[in-house]
Amino acid sequence: MASFSLSNSRPFRLVLDENGCHSFGGPAQHSGVVPSGTNVAIQQVISLDLTDPLIPIKSDALASKLPLYYPFKYGFGGPDIQYEVRSDLEIDILHLSDPEPDDKESLYLQVEELPSARLRLEPLTYEQARILGFRRTNGYFQPNDEDREILSQLDVKHLIELGGRHDYIVNAPDVICRNPKCQSYERRVYFDVIAMVPPIPVNNDDEFWYEFQGGDVTFCFGLCHYCGTIIAFNVAT
Repeated sequence: MASFSLSNSRPFRLVLDENGCHSFGGPAQHSGVVPSGTNVAIQQVISLDLTDPLIPIKSDALASKLPLYYPFKYGFGGPDIQYEVRSDLEIDILHLSDPEPDDKESLYLQVEELPSARLRLEPLTYEQARILGFRRTNGYFQPNDEDREILSQLDVKHLIELGGRHDYIVNAPDVICRNPKCQSYERRVYFDVIAMVPPIPVNNDDEFWYEFQGGDVTFCFGLCHYCGTIIAFNVAT
């Protein structure tokens, strides 16, 4: 099993850039993406290139990429998943909160894969990180004109956040590790956030998101702090 961990808590964002070394969507790059007993695959959301010198994630020699997969076609679009990355060619699904795929009439995502695009990693400035953190933790004070300009530049509705400290995620469930090899198996664990991904448009199109189109939802990807396996769920925002 490949082991992943955060190397620092610097906050970043991922932006669409045809010259970027990270990728959004596209076909699955790993075996093991079809849950046992089904014929419906989970989908690749983002693949992070760990050779990027900026990336605040480290791994052992077993993996040069960190794939972020989500089971859009299970649990009415909202299940939790946990999986381990065995190599750059294989993952192993450890837990899926709703193991039966949705009926075709109930699917929240119709496409077999999200459209492909390239992504670039960009560090957040102090001012950007400050206002984003303030928005998450304080609902009383409203942004001033300077803050609104910062949020506008970030296109906050379509902002993919990567890394940073997230001690609290609004509407997140308790994060329980389902990895039998983890010292905290079946216990609540600290969730090291890797990426927070809203339903972003690609090439000015977001119809592929189907039921998620324009929705106030974020797909959260992170690590069990103790075993370094990937956990994902979505939250209403």
